[in-house]
Amino acid sequence: MYSVTHTKKRRANNPITYVDPDGFAEIRFHLYANSAANYGPQQFQSFLTGGPVANTRSNRFEFMGHNATFHTNKRSGMADISKSLNVPNAAVIFYGHSAFEKGTGRLLGLLDTNTPGKVGISTDKLGGMLKASKAAVVFLAACSSSQFAEGTDGPSTVVGLLSPNKTTNENAVSQALSAFVDTLVGVDSNGNLVGSGPGTIQDAVNAANKVLEQYKMEDRFKVIQGDPNRRLE
Repeated sequence: MYSVTHTKKRRANNPITYVDPDGFAEIRFHLYANSAANYGPQQFQSFLTGGPVANTRSNRFEFMGHNATFHTNKRSGMADISKSLNVPNAAVIFYGHSAFEKGTGRLLGLLDTNTPGKVGISTDKLGGMLKASKAAVVFLAACSSSQFAEGTDGPSTVVGLLSPNKTTNENAVSQALSAFVDTLVGVDSNGNLVGSGPGTIQDAVNAANKVLEQYKMEDRFKVIQGDPNRRLE
C-alpha cells in the first residue's frame, strides 16, 4: 500500500511510450448499465472511486495524479461519449449495451442510453469517431464491442469485448472493468498498490480477462487498435 510519504516522480515527456507522462491524464467513465438488480451506475461509481488512500485525503485517482470524471446521466449519454473521445490523451471507459438487429443478430451500434431499443451511435459512426478520437485509451465494455474498431486504424488504443454469443454477464464484465482500471492506474479501490505500479494497457486487458475466465465465460477483451504497451501515467 502506498504511504503519504510516496512522491510520484514526473517523467520526461515521452509521448510514444506514455499516455500522459506528466501524470495528469483525464479518465472519463461512462457508466450506463446495471451490474446487478440493485447495483446501478451510481453505486458502481462509488466502488470505482474508492475511499482515501492510506494516510491521505485523496482517492486513488487523485493520488496518482488523474482527474476522474463520471458520466451516468442517460439523457446526455451519447453526447457525453462524443465529447470524451475528443479529450486529448484521455482514458475513456464505457460500460453499457450494444444494439443488435432482430433476427439476423447484426451489430447495429451502441444502444441509446436514453431510449430503450434505439440505436444511439451506429457501428459506422462509432468507427469513425474512434478513428478520429483524441483519447489515448478507449475501453468499450459492451457486447461485441470489438467490432466497432475493426479496420479503423486511428491513434487511440482501443479495447473491445469479443462476445461469441452476442450476450454477456454484466456482473462479470463490471468486475473485469474494475480489474482493468486497477491495473492501469496501479492502485485498486482499496488504496492498495497493484503489482509494481501502473501497468500497460495489455497488462490491464490480461487482468480483466482473468476475471472473465473465473466465470468460465467465452468472452474476452482484446486490444483491437493501437499500441498495447502504453501506460496511463
